[in-house]
Amino acid sequence: AAEPGVGDSLVTPTLHADTEAFVPGATTWVAIRLRIEPGWHVYWDGDNDTGMPLSVKWTLPRGWEAGPLLWPAPHRYISPGDILDHVYEDEVVVLTSIRVPETAVPERRVGVSADLSWLVCKDVCLPEDATVRLTLDTATAARPDPVGAAMVRAAREALPTPVKDISAPDAPVRAEWTPDGVRLTAPGATRIEYYNLRPSAALAAPIEDAAKDGD
Repeated sequence: AAEPGVGDSLVTPTLHADTEAFVPGATTWVAIRLRIEPGWHVYWDGDNDTGMPLSVKWTLPRGWEAGPLLWPAPHRYISPGDILDHVYEDEVVVLTSIRVPETAVPERRVGVSADLSWLVCKDVCLPEDATVRLTLDTATAARPDPVGAAMVRAAREALPTPVKDISAPDAPVRAEWTPDGVRLTAPGATRIEYYNLRPSAALAAPIEDAAKDGD
């Protein structure tokens, strides 16, 4: 059901659903898996000094809807000249949801496809693209797909957790504005990493390490 892109690409994309069939009136979670050649990287959908993230254009049956892309946490990639990007290496799984309308007809085989484009970089940057397809039956009920469900579950665990109220005393991470910048408190944390979303206020010195006081 999952057809990889064709050609000698440095990135190989595939689609994987968390269920074995589409169910009318239900949401199917889809993993867009990018396998990246060693030494190369692709970009996060956030604030980068260079590069561009994965772009997806869906072709779906009438009435079907694809949700926004959900990105796992990236890692910082600093190039000479203090160029700061946020990237993925080896493999990344980006999640999205496909909402199946209640009017979808059971016992009918349905295909969805996505036109993908991305920039993959090492010493140079190369634009690549591919079309990936996923074809499943439509049924009144569906069992989890063993491979797809595990991939979606792992990708969901890799998503950043939003902090609902960073001023609450019991928040996992607290932030306070001070005359010198931002003071973060994260009890039990072993590492804190900051990734600028877009749009976002510009950081005065995004590459410099912060000062640590206590744990």
